[in-house]
Amino acid sequence: MQNSKKQLVLICASARTKGNTEIIVDSIIHNISMPVYNVNKINIAQLNIKPCTGCGKCSNGSKCVIEDDLDQINKSLEKADVIAIASPLYFCSIPAQLKALVDRSQPQWVQKYVLCKSPIANREAQIAKRKIQKGIFILCAASDNQKYFECSKSIIKSFFNVRDIDYYKDMFIPEVDEKGDVLKHKELLVKAIEIVSEAINSD
Repeated sequence: MQNSKKQLVLICASARTKGNTEIIVDSIIHNISMPVYNVNKINIAQLNIKPCTGCGKCSNGSKCVIEDDLDQINKSLEKADVIAIASPLYFCSIPAQLKALVDRSQPQWVQKYVLCKSPIANREAQIAKRKIQKGIFILCAASDNQKYFECSKSIIKSFFNVRDIDYYKDMFIPEVDEKGDVLKHKELLVKAIEIVSEAINSD
C-alpha cells in the first residue's frame, strides 16, 4: 500500500548544536503529529556538502558529478510536501553549509532555464494530484533590523524557485543571539509551529 502520509522536511542550517535555530526545528517536530506526517530533520552542518566548483559538467542537464551527501538531500526534497528551512543570520546572509546546498542547485537551474524543463518530473500531473510543494523560511538573528532578513530571503526564494517549490511563508526572529534566547519568545515558537502546521495541512 502506498504511503499516504504527508512528508515534511525540516532543514536546520545552524552548526551550533541545540542553539536557537535547532530549538525552533525541534519545537516544530515535537508539536507535529508524527502518526499523521513523516518528518525528516536534516542537520546541514553534520553532512558533507562540498561547494560548487563551477566545472560546468551539469550544463547538459546531467546530475552533479561531485560525490557527497547532496544526493540524499535531493531525494528527501523531491519526496517532500513541505520544506521548512531554519537558519541563523551570518553577515547579512545564510551559513556556508546552507549556501553550498543552494549553489549546488545548478543542475536544476540548467534543467529549468536552459533546457526549459521543470526540475520536477511531470509537473502537470503533480498539479492534478495537488502535489504542490510548499517552502518556508525561518531566520534567526541577533539584530532586530529587518533589512538583514531581505538578503537571506532572496537567496532562499531563488533556491525554492529553481526547484519549483512554492515560497509559502517566511518568518524573521530577531534578538536571539545567545543559546536559548528564543525560549524567551514563546509566542514566536508558537507562530513558527503554526506556519508549518498550516502549510502541511493545506491542500
